[in-house]
Amino acid sequence: MARRGWRDLDGPKPLSAALDKVTGRLTVADAGSLTALVDRWEELVGTELAAGSTPTKVLEGTVTVACGDALTATSLKLAWRSIGIRATELGLDLPGVLEAVIRTQRAPQ
Repeated sequence: MARRGWRDLDGPKPLSAALDKVTGRLTVADAGSLTALVDRWEELVGTELAAGSTPTKVLEGTVTVACGDALTATSLKLAWRSIGIRATELGLDLPGVLEAVIRTQRAPQ
């Protein structure tokens, strides 16, 4: 088997091949879950938590939420089980979304 190194390039590759590889990891369910989550985020977590946080990704059973501060991140972590129950009550189809990965960073305004 020939070893491929930086000197052994076959020339330019179409960008579409790389994009297909990256987007192939996303599923329609993940994209739909994120859209539903963003659309109903304030209703789901409440005005105060929604003001300091934004869901940014749903992928492979994990929700990533950007938070403006550590207090909001901690509050979401502590309330995550209740948020999941509330999502079910609101009819949000979030199967497999079991936990949040909270990143403390400035939430988009």
